[in-house]
Amino acid sequence: MSKVLTGNSYPYSFNTPRNSKHLLSRTKFILYQGRFWRPAEGIALWKPLKEKHDLIHTFNGIVLTKVPWIVTFESILPRTIGRASSKLQFVLREKLLQENCKQIIAISDYALRRFEVFNQDWQSLDVVKKKIIKIPPNVILYTDKPKKYTPGEVINLVFIGNDFARKGGVVALRVADKAKGLGLPIRLHIISSMNYGPQVYTDCFDKQKYNKDLELLTSSNIVFHGEIPNSEVLDILGKSHFHLLPTLDDTYGYSVLESFSCGTPVITTNVCALPEIVHNAGNGIVVDLEITSIGQWELLKERSSNNYWNMLSDVFESLADQIIIALSDVINNPHTYNIMSEGAIRQISSFHHSGDTGMRIDNIYSECI
Repeated sequence: MSKVLTGNSYPYSFNTPRNSKHLLSRTKFILYQGRFWRPAEGIALWKPLKEKHDLIHTFNGIVLTKVPWIVTFESILPRTIGRASSKLQFVLREKLLQENCKQIIAISDYALRRFEVFNQDWQSLDVVKKKIIKIPPNVILYTDKPKKYTPGEVINLVFIGNDFARKGGVVALRVADKAKGLGLPIRLHIISSMNYGPQVYTDCFDKQKYNKDLELLTSSNIVFHGEIPNSEVLDILGKSHFHLLPTLDDTYGYSVLESFSCGTPVITTNVCALPEIVHNAGNGIVVDLEITSIGQWELLKERSSNNYWNMLSDVFESLADQIIIALSDVINNPHTYNIMSEGAIRQISSFHHSGDTGMRIDNIYSECI
């Protein structure tokens, strides 16, 4: 039995085998050197361990080691962000070319596009691309029974996201408010630690701009849960009709997979990798943002503009209006909900099943050692 060193944080649970024929030693990788020097976020460090390992599997981070290793990534790689990053970027790129870097795993087509654009000036790009394969994240399928929506039933929506505004929390609040005004039978559950404002890269620098929307948290058709354990999140997802994720920027959205695993369709935006997994009328609803050719939100580059809040608020309003129209259609055509719930389960069983994907990654471990 081979020993594989890997991580113990939330993303690792989706990108490593949940049951392995190898011995997985899970530890805390330190990927936050960027607090001291932002470009160093691309290096994965960990506390030295006494036992030796046959292979290292990281997420987003490049390791400086002679041991065979593989890396799974979600957007750019090397993850050297910020000024004065070129020298470190050159060093880490070369690590990807070394023989002990056995495999590079992209979690989506979006990740592949970001990787190519980010490294388009690299002469060895075509060489390193030969090491890259795509393996979507995996999740446990919690049910094989699709849900039904009965006409007249209250539609329960659940928003999940600690970065409240970036993930679409303001949009969710406006959806609930519009639904109340229109007399639509909609109840919104919010699960969030309410992180928003200048420290979040998509948000308005003036935190006070969000106050008017946040007053809606006390509305009669909104239930605020705050930050709760993942087991409770899954329980609420299982009891909800839709997971609401009208995000401005989200490289993948693991909560989407958890939602699908409960048979719960997702309402989300067309950014990043989300359109690869959420399909209109198939397993959810996709509402439109203005996006770049890569798939990122177009207006993100306007964050330093004095008019940014007005642009942001207009986007929130547009998304909320699109969602209200989509929910009204579901209320009037309840059979469409049943189709989406079936599609949610099928998406997991066909592309993200923990058993099939875990076996595929396990086989890669065996080949690399």
